[in-house]
Amino acid sequence: SGEDICHSVQQAASTWAGGISATGGAINPEKSFWWLIDFVWDPREGKWRFCRTHQLLPDHPLQIPGLTGELEALSRLEPDEAEKTLGVMLAPLEDQHAHVAHLKSIAKKWAEQVRSGHLHKYNVIFLIKTTVMKSLEYPMVLTTLDAATWVSIMSPVLQVCLPKAGLCRSFPRDMVLAPLKFQGLGIPHPFGTQVSKHIEVLLRHLSNQTKTGAYMEAAVQEHQLETGTSFGLFQQDYSNTAILASDTWLKRVWKELEDLDIYVALDSPVLPLRCEGDALLIEVFMELEVDQDALKWLNWCRMFLQVCTVSDIVTADGRSIRESMWHGERDYAHRSSYQWPRTVRPNRNHWKVWQEHLTRALLVSDGPQRLLRHPLGPWIDPLDNWNWLWSSTHGLFHRQGHGWQHYRHRRSSTRSIQWDYPRSMQLSRCKRPHNEHTDNGVSFLPAPFWTQPLPADLCRATVHITPSLGTLALTGIGTVPLQPHHDSQPSLLAAWMAASARLTEYVGWTPEEIEINGDKSLLAAALLEDRLCVISDGSYKLGLGMAAVQLLPRKGGTERIIVWSQTPGLTDDQSAIACNGFSALLNTFGDNRVTPQQAQFDLVSSIREALARSRASWEPSHVYSHLDTATSFLCLSWWSKRNVEVDAWAVAYRHQLEASHRLIAPNARFFTELAALYIGDVKQLRLNPEQVQELVALPALCKRWHERQTITPEAELETDWTSLARAMSSLPAGVQRWTTKHVMGMCGVGKFKVRWVAADSAACPCCGEFEDHLHVPRCTVPSASAEWERWTASLDQWLDTQVTDPAIKHAILYLLQGVCDPSLPRSRLVPIRLCRAFLSQQRIGYQGLLEGRLSVQWAALQEQYLQSRGSQRSQTLWVSRLSHQLILLGFHMWEHRNLVQHSEDNVQLRERSQLVNDGIHSQFDMGPTEVVQRG
Repeated sequence: SGEDICHSVQQAASTWAGGISATGGAINPEKSFWWLIDFVWDPREGKWRFCRTHQLLPDHPLQIPGLTGELEALSRLEPDEAEKTLGVMLAPLEDQHAHVAHLKSIAKKWAEQVRSGHLHKYNVIFLIKTTVMKSLEYPMVLTTLDAATWVSIMSPVLQVCLPKAGLCRSFPRDMVLAPLKFQGLGIPHPFGTQVSKHIEVLLRHLSNQTKTGAYMEAAVQEHQLETGTSFGLFQQDYSNTAILASDTWLKRVWKELEDLDIYVALDSPVLPLRCEGDALLIEVFMELEVDQDALKWLNWCRMFLQVCTVSDIVTADGRSIRESMWHGERDYAHRSSYQWPRTVRPNRNHWKVWQEHLTRALLVSDGPQRLLRHPLGPWIDPLDNWNWLWSSTHGLFHRQGHGWQHYRHRRSSTRSIQWDYPRSMQLSRCKRPHNEHTDNGVSFLPAPFWTQPLPADLCRATVHITPSLGTLALTGIGTVPLQPHHDSQPSLLAAWMAASARLTEYVGWTPEEIEINGDKSLLAAALLEDRLCVISDGSYKLGLGMAAVQLLPRKGGTERIIVWSQTPGLTDDQSAIACNGFSALLNTFGDNRVTPQQAQFDLVSSIREALARSRASWEPSHVYSHLDTATSFLCLSWWSKRNVEVDAWAVAYRHQLEASHRLIAPNARFFTELAALYIGDVKQLRLNPEQVQELVALPALCKRWHERQTITPEAELETDWTSLARAMSSLPAGVQRWTTKHVMGMCGVGKFKVRWVAADSAACPCCGEFEDHLHVPRCTVPSASAEWERWTASLDQWLDTQVTDPAIKHAILYLLQGVCDPSLPRSRLVPIRLCRAFLSQQRIGYQGLLEGRLSVQWAALQEQYLQSRGSQRSQTLWVSRLSHQLILLGFHMWEHRNLVQHSEDNVQLRERSQLVNDGIHSQFDMGPTEVVQRG
């Protein structure tokens, strides 16, 4: 407890201060502070809470020599009271308000410094990305603020910078913080950056097995034990099990990632099942659809009993629940490999809830025998996990330390078998281990150890102790395990079961689902000797002589390839990994740590882990690719031949994917991949922060699009966003900003000039009609029509230079006519093969076409045309360039409008000039008779 360590902490502080003083320094007490951390159980919430100062030694000082040499007391803070440490607001109990106040002060200070400065509008966004955003990113690994809070933190920066960039200061924040891919301003959303930082920390530390990674792994395993489920923390449903987990940084990150459909799969051990028909208790309770409060109390009872599965609470014969488990008493029938946290015993009402739900979920009835509705099957856990064993020839044995204690049988009139304790045994009261805060229980003094070898017919056993009578009753005997069939060759079934803990997560198949072609003993030996190299979905094939390949078809269709090394101990000259990517070899065999954002992070980190686990010594070997284009295959080296074969397999696999209309190959998780990132249940090759930004920005954008009907849900699905992203990135910074403003409609047109009190009329400067952003390309004055014709003719020529399908060119130009006259384009005037793309583009909208949003179907049609001509041009590049040209078409119409705005052709200027001229003529016609003469 906190009280126990105060003396040693004072000694450590004095030693620390003395060491600094001995070297000529001193500690400034005014800059030092401390927390005394301990916990108190909250029975209402069923959780541990931090002790406040008034609850734990409120008057205890921690003193160190000050600058003058006199002892001075350090400031003691509350657990939720944060102080700035290394530029970050730290506290044992996270203080979100301190983080927000600190970050807002950074943003306000920067905004005040920029407010009075002169900035070119093209540099404002770049300045935000490279200065203040970097300051805000620094503490993001620690913070877990939500998106709305981050927007409020950024508000002072945007209020100052948006007008300097030529935008309205109230420009919608979801467009300001949206990626260029969605035609936003491209300022990174700080919440998306925070999420990327959290993922990066998890992947980097866990994959590189750093000290921080070890702490994270320990915390994840503790959370899994706390929640009692079969999945890792980040793979669980937050709404179901979050109430069972303590409030930690990992839990807050878990909530943050789940909201974005992201999870990180970790190579953590699962909670094992110990017999056939076994199940995790928490999952059993959740199947009953119990409410969250009841689940919390049930988990409290489970944690106190230190059990995870149904098998942990039943008798050895698997037929009934042990009496001690029913009444909430630990009996230590099994040896636990877990370090259970300290827990306070639940009260009587909670044990009634425990019994009620056990009856509903597992029992035949609520009778005193507590019989299971479905008895458990044979045990599969080792005998070493049991503290009580039964021998039909020698009786009952109880583990005592490293030895065994034997019990004599005593006849009894009761149905249960009872046993006498050895004469040297006496009942006595003894304390539980110091880390268990429970009432003192009954234990027994050790008897003489069993000195002979244990019998061969041992089985698992459970007992019920009656301390008042000094007897125990045998309540169950485990099923005698089946003896394996001894064969000269290893059994594949036995080998698979032995390796199941290592393979189940990656393969997910049982031996009954697999049909093995060829010699099963080779695969069995590879499993037993840990020589398994690869398990893939068929996309990975290996033809090296140093490995054996086995095809495992699964009953029902899919198949996987298993590869294992043929020889258990490879010599140094045999151990080589060849690759035609020199940088990939450097990353794999280099001393530097892998980073989640580097290319092929999952593969590089997995190979590194496989090399670390391997008993052989491996060396890299670089092989040049495509040597067969200049040299005969027979003249190539052995490694070069293998490289050519692998390239051929890759091309064949790509053609197979294309034939099945699959653009992306499946990316199964490697079984040496310590941490894998999944987005939408798809494993990622690496961490892409831009993809995280898209996940953060898209929900708010979709809401805006759908509410304003600018982009319908159907149009959103049919838009080629990838090509649009390339087009937006290739535009000049000024055009990018102009596109964002016009997509939103908040630009310098008459409609908004009136709102901004910058003009008295919303009339178009060319024609005098009401002007919004949609009116600009539709203006009907002759000069605007001529400008439209000129730039569409230029687009026509550009399409010819890009080897565009003539039918596609005609369709695109025909659709552009719908910008000026939406009733004009008709799908019956285009070829049948283009109808689907034509209708898809109409659903996106004519204005969407002018803003560069093209249908995904145009690329496939252009690819067919290019292939028919034997052209090697890229259809994806063609689509992105076409989007670029369409955006520039709208921009040119805007420039024409601005030229008219500031010329004599401006309708409003002509009207104003006419009024002034009429006034002058009126005064002239009046003559000089009434003109005041100067004296």
